[in-house]
Amino acid sequence: GGEGGGGGGGPLFRGHASMLGAMRRVVGALFLSAEPQFSRFYEARMRQRRAGAGTGQSGGSRLAGGGGALGCASCYHIFGVDLIADRGGEFRVIEVNVQPDLTLSQSGCAAAAASAAPASTDTGAAGDGCWGGSFSYDHAKRAAAYNAVSVVYADRSAAATLARLLTPLAGRGVAFPRLLAPGGGLAADALSYLLEAVREGVAAGCFLPVYPSGRARSEHAAHWRRLAAAATTKWGCGGEGGCGGFDFERRRQMDALLHLVLHGEARGGRPAERWRPSYRRRCEAMLAAALPSGSDAAAGAAASPWHFGGGGGGGGGGGGGGSGPPGEWAWARREYLFQTVYDVED
Repeated sequence: GGEGGGGGGGPLFRGHASMLGAMRRVVGALFLSAEPQFSRFYEARMRQRRAGAGTGQSGGSRLAGGGGALGCASCYHIFGVDLIADRGGEFRVIEVNVQPDLTLSQSGCAAAAASAAPASTDTGAAGDGCWGGSFSYDHAKRAAAYNAVSVVYADRSAAATLARLLTPLAGRGVAFPRLLAPGGGLAADALSYLLEAVREGVAAGCFLPVYPSGRARSEHAAHWRRLAAAATTKWGCGGEGGCGGFDFERRRQMDALLHLVLHGEARGGRPAERWRPSYRRRCEAMLAAALPSGSDAAAGAAASPWHFGGGGGGGGGGGGGGSGPPGEWAWARREYLFQTVYDVED
């Protein structure tokens, strides 16, 4: 049945859902494997930040205290992962771009529009600057950029939701001894990690989390065991002492607690509370919130160097009339993308 939920997906969607699941598995394994290196990188940056701030972190930051695997619960970085499918339908990683190019493929159209009317087709050309560009490609980038900013800066309180999710788990802390504070209760960095996961889950919009994932929780747990075993075998440090500051056992316990809190018992036990809207609802809410209205929309269109209004003649060389390609907010108006949003369960 694929990963489709209540969105009315037919056979075509089920095929896409199966492909999406395969992509999520390989990307999840990739970034979990790289997490020890990420941890060291971001911990070094956090030390620099704290040193530069003197007594603390800059205002408005949600950076957690402490260090190790959980010390950067709200660090953000955009990566571009290039995948290719093999004959068995599994995906392989070709490369990872640490600074993916977010340039719009139609960015040259602003200058070209002065001498020729933009084409209305998705991959048409305007003047000499836009051959090979794609409006759908650009709309996907615009949507991803807007969604990323909304996740990073979403000012949503998650404390009450997290407290509600933790209440049924009272007394279960003995199963996660490495996450407990000396005086009892969860350590501050573990609580911060859970809090950020809940906040991101509510604010995710059209992003679908690769990790944590209820569907892939057993694969993630097995992957952490493999990583710890490899560290022990190759470097003799996968146990309690950790490897270069990365405590594999503590991170494995955090993985187990995270999935327990967000997704409930793995098999036959307490199901998780429906603590966040469905994928479809939160994606459509993001699209609705993104779309300016009234004077804001007109001001945004006038200020955008890549906005092409519908109709009217061209300037300069004077192209003819015509509808022109979609404007800056066409993605939020769902003219090319998001025309149908299906539920995809986590």
